[in-house]
Amino acid sequence: SFYSQWYYSATRIATNIPAINSIEDLAEILGLERQTVANVLSFLIKTGLVVEKGCKMDVGPQVTHVGHDSPFVYRHHSNWRLKGMQAMESVSPEDDLFYTGPMALSLEAAEKIRNLSIELIENATKMASKSESETLACLNIDWFRIAKKS
Repeated sequence: SFYSQWYYSATRIATNIPAINSIEDLAEILGLERQTVANVLSFLIKTGLVVEKGCKMDVGPQVTHVGHDSPFVYRHHSNWRLKGMQAMESVSPEDDLFYTGPMALSLEAAEKIRNLSIELIENATKMASKSESETLACLNIDWFRIAKKS
Protein backbone atom coordinates (compact mmCIF):
# COMPACT_ATOMS: atom_id res chain seq x y z
CA SER A 1 0.00 0.00 0.00
CA PHE A 2 0.96 3.66 -0.35
CA TYR A 3 2.03 3.99 3.30
CA SER A 4 4.07 0.78 3.44
CA GLN A 5 7.36 2.53 2.51
CA TRP A 6 8.64 6.11 2.38
CA TYR A 7 9.48 5.86 -1.30
CA TYR A 8 5.86 5.68 -2.46
CA SER A 9 5.14 9.24 -1.37
CA ALA A 10 8.68 10.38 -2.25
CA THR A 11 8.28 9.04 -5.80
CA ARG A 12 4.89 10.69 -6.15
CA ILE A 13 6.15 14.05 -4.91
CA ALA A 14 9.30 13.82 -7.07
CA THR A 15 7.20 13.56 -10.24
CA ASN A 16 6.15 17.15 -9.54
CA ILE A 17 9.72 18.36 -10.18
CA PRO A 18 10.00 19.38 -13.86
CA ALA A 19 13.64 18.25 -14.16
CA ILE A 20 12.66 14.66 -13.30
CA ASN A 21 11.48 12.94 -16.46
CA SER A 22 12.20 9.24 -16.16
CA ILE A 23 12.44 6.17 -14.00
CA GLU A 24 16.21 6.58 -14.17
CA ASP A 25 15.97 10.14 -12.82
CA LEU A 26 13.78 8.96 -9.95
CA ALA A 27 16.02 6.00 -9.15
CA GLU A 28 19.07 8.25 -9.05
CA ILE A 29 17.68 11.01 -6.83
CA LEU A 30 15.93 8.60 -4.46
CA GLY A 31 18.83 6.14 -4.31
CA LEU A 32 16.60 3.23 -5.32
CA GLU A 33 16.91 0.37 -7.77
CA ARG A 34 15.35 1.04 -11.17
CA GLN A 35 13.01 -1.97 -10.82
CA THR A 36 11.74 -0.76 -7.44
CA VAL A 37 10.93 2.64 -8.94
CA ALA A 38 9.23 0.99 -11.93
CA ASN A 39 7.04 -1.09 -9.59
CA VAL A 40 6.20 1.91 -7.44
CA LEU A 41 5.33 4.05 -10.50
CA SER A 42 3.12 1.30 -11.85
CA PHE A 43 1.20 1.28 -8.55
CA LEU A 44 0.99 5.09 -8.42
CA ILE A 45 -0.29 5.33 -12.00
CA LYS A 46 -2.82 2.54 -11.44
CA THR A 47 -4.19 4.34 -8.35
CA GLY A 48 -4.27 7.78 -10.02
CA LEU A 49 -1.63 9.24 -7.70
CA VAL A 50 0.66 9.83 -10.69
CA VAL A 51 -0.41 10.53 -14.27
CA GLU A 52 1.51 10.24 -17.51
CA LYS A 53 1.56 13.38 -19.67
CA GLY A 54 3.29 12.39 -22.89
CA CYS A 55 6.85 11.44 -21.96
CA LYS A 56 6.54 13.04 -18.51
CA MET A 57 5.04 11.84 -15.25
CA ASP A 58 3.24 14.23 -12.92
CA VAL A 59 1.38 14.22 -9.63
CA GLY A 60 -2.15 13.03 -10.23
CA PRO A 61 -5.35 14.73 -9.12
CA GLN A 62 -5.80 12.20 -6.32
CA VAL A 63 -4.93 13.71 -2.92
CA THR A 64 -3.15 11.87 -0.13
CA HIS A 65 -3.49 12.73 3.53
CA VAL A 66 -3.23 10.35 6.42
CA GLY A 67 -5.27 11.61 9.36
CA HIS A 68 -4.27 11.19 12.98
CA ASP A 69 -6.96 8.53 13.40
CA SER A 70 -5.96 6.48 10.34
CA PRO A 71 -4.61 2.96 10.88
CA PHE A 72 -1.76 3.98 8.52
CA VAL A 73 -0.60 7.05 10.46
CA TYR A 74 1.89 5.16 12.64
CA ARG A 75 3.48 3.56 9.58
CA HIS A 76 3.65 6.89 7.76
CA HIS A 77 5.40 8.62 10.68
CA SER A 78 7.73 5.66 11.26
CA ASN A 79 8.78 5.48 7.61
CA TRP A 80 9.82 9.12 7.51
CA ARG A 81 11.53 9.08 10.89
CA LEU A 82 13.55 6.06 9.81
CA LYS A 83 14.46 7.94 6.64
CA GLY A 84 15.54 10.85 8.82
CA MET A 85 17.73 8.56 10.90
CA GLN A 86 19.34 7.28 7.70
CA ALA A 87 19.96 10.88 6.62
CA MET A 88 21.83 11.51 9.89
CA GLU A 89 24.48 9.03 8.75
CA SER A 90 25.63 11.41 6.02
CA VAL A 91 24.47 14.78 7.34
CA SER A 92 25.04 17.85 5.20
CA PRO A 93 25.41 20.75 7.70
CA GLU A 94 24.50 23.40 5.12
CA ASP A 95 21.28 21.59 4.08
CA ASP A 96 20.17 19.36 6.95
CA LEU A 97 19.03 20.16 10.47
CA PHE A 98 18.61 17.64 13.25
CA TYR A 99 17.74 18.60 16.79
CA THR A 100 16.80 16.54 19.81
CA GLY A 101 16.05 18.39 23.03
CA PRO A 102 14.51 16.58 25.99
CA MET A 103 13.60 19.20 28.61
CA ALA A 104 11.84 19.91 31.87
CA LEU A 105 9.48 22.89 31.62
CA SER A 106 6.24 24.38 32.85
CA LEU A 107 2.89 23.19 31.55
CA GLU A 108 2.34 26.69 30.14
CA ALA A 109 5.66 26.64 28.24
CA ALA A 110 4.88 23.12 26.95
CA GLU A 111 1.55 24.32 25.56
CA LYS A 112 3.19 27.38 23.95
CA ILE A 113 5.88 25.24 22.29
CA ARG A 114 3.23 22.86 20.96
CA ASN A 115 1.27 25.80 19.52
CA LEU A 116 4.43 27.29 17.96
CA SER A 117 5.11 23.91 16.35
CA ILE A 118 1.61 23.81 14.87
CA GLU A 119 2.11 27.34 13.54
CA LEU A 120 5.45 26.35 12.00
CA ILE A 121 3.88 23.31 10.31
CA GLU A 122 1.02 25.41 8.89
CA ASN A 123 3.42 28.09 7.61
CA ALA A 124 5.84 25.56 6.12
CA THR A 125 3.02 23.71 4.37
CA LYS A 126 1.64 26.93 2.87
CA MET A 127 5.11 28.08 1.79
CA ALA A 128 5.90 24.74 0.14
CA SER A 129 2.56 24.58 -1.69
CA LYS A 130 3.11 28.05 -3.19
CA SER A 131 6.70 27.43 -4.26
CA GLU A 132 8.20 25.90 -7.40
CA SER A 133 9.01 22.19 -7.16
CA GLU A 134 12.81 21.99 -7.37
CA THR A 135 13.93 19.60 -4.64
CA LEU A 136 12.64 17.07 -2.11
CA ALA A 137 12.77 17.55 1.64
CA CYS A 138 11.02 16.19 4.71
CA LEU A 139 9.98 18.02 7.87
CA ASN A 140 9.61 15.73 10.89
CA ILE A 141 8.52 17.32 14.16
CA ASP A 142 7.81 15.42 17.33
CA TRP A 143 6.53 17.01 20.51
CA PHE A 144 5.47 14.59 23.19
CA ARG A 145 5.23 14.22 26.93
CA ILE A 146 7.80 11.88 28.41
CA ALA A 147 6.17 11.99 31.83
CA LYS A 148 2.59 10.88 31.39
CA LYS A 149 1.46 12.26 34.77
CA SER A 150 2.05 15.95 35.47
